[in-house]
Amino acid sequence: MQSDYYYKMIANIFNIKKVSAVIAVLVLYTAFSVTLAQAAATEKITTIGQSAIIDGNTVVAREKAIKNAMKKAVESAVKRLASSATILDNFQVIKEKIYSKSNSYIKSFNVTSVTDEVTLFIVTIDAEVRFDDIKKDLIAANILSVKKDLPKFIMFVAEKDVDSEGYKFWWGKEKAVPPVLTVENEISMRFTEQGFASVDRSAALKKSRVNPDYDSDDLKDSSATDLIRQTSAEIIIIGKALATVLGTIDGSEMKSVLGTINARVIDRTGKVISLESASAKILHVNAKVGGDEALKKASSILADKLIEAVKSEFGAEATESQLITLKLSGLTYKRFRDFVDILKHDIRGVSNITQESFTSGGVAKMTVQVKGGAEFLTKELLKRDFPSLDTQVISTTSSLIEITIKSKFNPDDLRSISDDEEQKTE
Repeated sequence: MQSDYYYKMIANIFNIKKVSAVIAVLVLYTAFSVTLAQAAATEKITTIGQSAIIDGNTVVAREKAIKNAMKKAVESAVKRLASSATILDNFQVIKEKIYSKSNSYIKSFNVTSVTDEVTLFIVTIDAEVRFDDIKKDLIAANILSVKKDLPKFIMFVAEKDVDSEGYKFWWGKEKAVPPVLTVENEISMRFTEQGFASVDRSAALKKSRVNPDYDSDDLKDSSATDLIRQTSAEIIIIGKALATVLGTIDGSEMKSVLGTINARVIDRTGKVISLESASAKILHVNAKVGGDEALKKASSILADKLIEAVKSEFGAEATESQLITLKLSGLTYKRFRDFVDILKHDIRGVSNITQESFTSGGVAKMTVQVKGGAEFLTKELLKRDFPSLDTQVISTTSSLIEITIKSKFNPDDLRSISDDEEQKTE
């Protein structure tokens, strides 16, 4: 009996220790998770604050200068989260709801330099700013809008390249290995980049094989809505894409190829959300390659139109504009102007372009408002192929992008030089 008593006592002690160990691990894990969450929600901002020195009291002046620097750090964070127009229109609300409690948004700070002048105290600080808290308060004050969920999509776009006898499409009979289609790939990529999700289309493919009404390159809306009910998709993109050779450029082997796409977006009920078309021309020695490039370019144009229409229909507005600094190198003034034109006309969501400096060494600094921020602009610059410029992103942060710019080789430039030389000889 006594041995049983001691045995139970030892077992209880062991269990207590085991439970304590588990609790300790959970506490450490929770603390680690909270630390990671806090780290992800903050960002370092460097600012300068100042305050007047009154009656020689540098202690009070230092405290006020630090508070001034903190306020500027929060102001800088707000500028990254909201557009200049939004801040201006809601300045009084932002002042009362955000700026009045600037200190609460500073997780920590470090004074990196101090200047004690006769009448002015100046400090520089590195502040860890709680961006997520500022964003939540801006949303609560109805200054920023909450980004809504975007609908899932499925695509039914038939495609005919310059070598094909008929249209290719992935649905319908005898599609054991669905073809890889340029247009669907490009539009799908653009949609997913904007936050849309594509759905598994295997169920729709299975049903399309058993009904002859679905085995057509010109799919009817009723057939498409019937197929979409086999999936979780909320919208359907239906269309046809065609690449045609317009002719050969005189005196060369270059072929002019046109890519044309007509498409519409409908929802599960058959309601037409958008009806759009796009086209693009490409010069290439290989007609097939040129056709694919023309369709790809037209797809990019069309996708932007469809995305805008779908977001408008579903109330999913783009995120607020953020102020981004661009540091450009490798410039001539012409390259600089060409780059500004690209920002204005070729990239969505860019506004308020302001040149800050341009040096004789070919380095310029400018600020722009960008919907989606630095990450969006960086992706646009990386994936786009601009006719006259080669843009290389060197580095990027949430507020600064460094870019090297080069001119692309253009045969027309050589022709113009040659023509000038001939005129001089004559």
